[in-house]
Amino acid sequence: VERKLKRRLIKPSDIGCYTLGYQHPLGAVDTHFCMGASIGVSCGFSKALDDPIICTIGDSTFFHAGIPPLVNAVFNKANINVLVLDNGTTAMTGHQPHPGVGFTGIGEPTKRIKIEDIAKAIGVGYLRVVDIYDLPQLVKALEDAVRFDGVSVVVAKGPCMIIEIREKRRKRVEIVPYFIDEEVCVDCRLCINRFGCPAMYLMNEKVRIARSLCAGCGVCGDRLVCPKGAIKRMSEASGATGKGEGPSGRK
Repeated sequence: VERKLKRRLIKPSDIGCYTLGYQHPLGAVDTHFCMGASIGVSCGFSKALDDPIICTIGDSTFFHAGIPPLVNAVFNKANINVLVLDNGTTAMTGHQPHPGVGFTGIGEPTKRIKIEDIAKAIGVGYLRVVDIYDLPQLVKALEDAVRFDGVSVVVAKGPCMIIEIREKRRKRVEIVPYFIDEEVCVDCRLCINRFGCPAMYLMNEKVRIARSLCAGCGVCGDRLVCPKGAIKRMSEASGATGKGEGPSGRK
């Protein structure tokens, strides 16, 4: 989004897995203090800076400490963009439930509270709910949000991959990894220099995908990650030569 808009973005973040976005190559985190601070800090920045602001906060943290500062942002007419990363769990502390999942800590069904309903109720001007694994949809929603004058909220929904993989293994569902087609790859390295997937690594100066780490989410196959379309699902191999490990995870 920052590159496409050709403007510097201020990127406050919060307590959660997404704090790892601070690391290279993502560079998606500028500040990190305490639960709920991403939105609160953004409100202050919006009064002092002209740069667009996109803050990130998880669903569990939003329910815990993100609602009051979001109310404050609307009330004080802040110009900020809030990206809520909704993976339906409290991933950072062991996958405990929260008010947005529909069941209590002892597994009893309960009222499911939607983050988007809260945002709408307090008067957020721009609100979008997107699939976090649909990269073009997510980027478009954020671009529109940044262009909006006022408080915007983008709720990006998608399952935590740790839970997703566990469920697939429990149900004996095959996880089909991705690979890099050598016949198409031009070694531009945009994938490893921008995308930051932990399954991607360099070996002998070539980008590889560790099949033992690939969750098969498919985001890397999008043209925004690989403009040449060289990253493909293993089932699409059809005789192409792939860069990566063998099926067992060994070279």
